[in-house]
Amino acid sequence: MEKHERQGYPEVSPSSGRVEQSPDGPGAVQTPPAGKKEKSEALEWLKAIAIAIVLVLLIRWLFFAPFIVDGPSMQPNFHTGERIIVNKIIYDIRAPKHGEVIVFHVPSEGRDFIKRVIGVPGDTVQVEGDTVTVNGKVVDETYIKDVVIEKHNNNELYNTEANFPNELVPDGTVPEGYVFVLGDNRSNSTDSRRIGYVPYKDIVGRADLVFWPLSDLKLIRH
Repeated sequence: MEKHERQGYPEVSPSSGRVEQSPDGPGAVQTPPAGKKEKSEALEWLKAIAIAIVLVLLIRWLFFAPFIVDGPSMQPNFHTGERIIVNKIIYDIRAPKHGEVIVFHVPSEGRDFIKRVIGVPGDTVQVEGDTVTVNGKVVDETYIKDVVIEKHNNNELYNTEANFPNELVPDGTVPEGYVFVLGDNRSNSTDSRRIGYVPYKDIVGRADLVFWPLSDLKLIRH
């Protein structure tokens, strides 16, 4: 059977799989010069990179932020020099919960602290030595259990810093819009026993990830 070809209709090249058109046929596509094509591709790449940078900056500014741990107040769970990622948006969605590790600003100190939430609005908190109670129930502080036991085995208290309530903060009931926080290192921590309750408005966010050094990489359990 004879093969008939009609000028101007596309053909499929069996060697390349590309659709080709007669140069003078209807719908013919003009190929741009090589230099112009490369310039266009470079511009598209620059646009994509710029958009990616803007998105990263927006995400960091609005949702997450890196912080550096400075000081021993959260040992044995956090150490000086560790880099952490703080979730800045979670408390715009809901209130802080018991046991969560938060970063907050202390205006009187002019810096940010990292501590653990022990009491939320309406709770009555008491600290007597190594026993912490909230609303009359002893808090099971699994995050410092091993170091507390080690101290007790040596007939020592883990918390030698301060009890609560005390002369600095005499009211043991957490007011609305505030939290009561403690450092995990009870004998070396400036926390609600000294600075009082932390207002929601001063909370930066929840510490969610230790990302540096890599040997300490971990999701933070709350």
